[in-house]
Amino acid sequence: MPSEDVDELVKSSALAEEEKQPLPFSVERLDLESINLPPGRLSGWRALDRLDVSFHAGELGVIAGRTGHGKTSTLVSLLSNWLKAAAGLGGDEVFLFYSAEEPEVRIYHRLCALISAETGAGWSANEIRDFLRDPTSRPTWPDRRGLDEARRRLRSFEGRLVVVYRPQWTVDDVLVHARRVSRVRPLAAVMVDYLQRLPVPEDLSRERRDLQIAHAARRLKLLAVELFAPVVTAAQVARTSLPTEYWRNIRLANTFEAARETIRTSRPNLDHLQDGGFEQEADLVLGLLNYAADYIPETGGDRAASMPFEVGTLKNRYGIPGRWASLAFVGRYGLIRDPELLRASSRPA
Repeated sequence: MPSEDVDELVKSSALAEEEKQPLPFSVERLDLESINLPPGRLSGWRALDRLDVSFHAGELGVIAGRTGHGKTSTLVSLLSNWLKAAAGLGGDEVFLFYSAEEPEVRIYHRLCALISAETGAGWSANEIRDFLRDPTSRPTWPDRRGLDEARRRLRSFEGRLVVVYRPQWTVDDVLVHARRVSRVRPLAAVMVDYLQRLPVPEDLSRERRDLQIAHAARRLKLLAVELFAPVVTAAQVARTSLPTEYWRNIRLANTFEAARETIRTSRPNLDHLQDGGFEQEADLVLGLLNYAADYIPETGGDRAASMPFEVGTLKNRYGIPGRWASLAFVGRYGLIRDPELLRASSRPA
């Protein structure tokens, strides 16, 4: 980060602290503040929303999963749900999506794939990439109308969605950029993919890894409070969290139902977070269990099939932890949906 940006970050934080002197306790003032609080954003998945899960301004949410278990898919799907919910509400709030994992163009392909799958004319992200690069590169394509509709919907958010791919940016670079955007437009939400991928600031390069990650989480929490927007980041679950003989038991299973109970034993908990300790900064920690991620590579299953996908409340500061929502995942499109909606959309007309 340039030195002038660091100076701006430090100075603005110091000034904000000086200007916000604590006020005397007042029931009337706090009642009024409560009335003016914006409602939390629901995930858009009924099974998860029923667990009293929502994303509030000023709070930090963490979406945690093992490698390949859908952290980016979940973040992009959540973004897609929020864009869809905001489509009919007007307003000028901006959604910020910071990716240290995939380029902006690939996030665009993911969003197009999600929307096309929801319309029933599904395009995979790779098909969209190949078609837009060269329409003659394959002999056949899915129904073009599905892709056209996805692009039409996303055009309507060209002024309200910012996808930033800067893999060299530290968490402080993210903070400076988000502050600059917020001076011009209010923020609807900030998403970061993902916590362990953010580069370490030079002054923390000799610290323990868990302290480095905790620092990044603490800065994101401060960003949520200062800009009064929900901040959601993905985070890694350690591979060492798996039970003994886990992969062997999956390979020996004759059917998916037989493997299902084995896969279910790998549900993550807070102790499984890689570089743990940062969860203390979070108001909400959701754990992911993607059955397709473990079953299909081991058995050669169909990526186009709908597979169970579970999201659990590992931590919920203002709700009940330890509860799991059952969703469905179609890996071909990166699509996460409520199972009943997926069944309904697949019925013949």
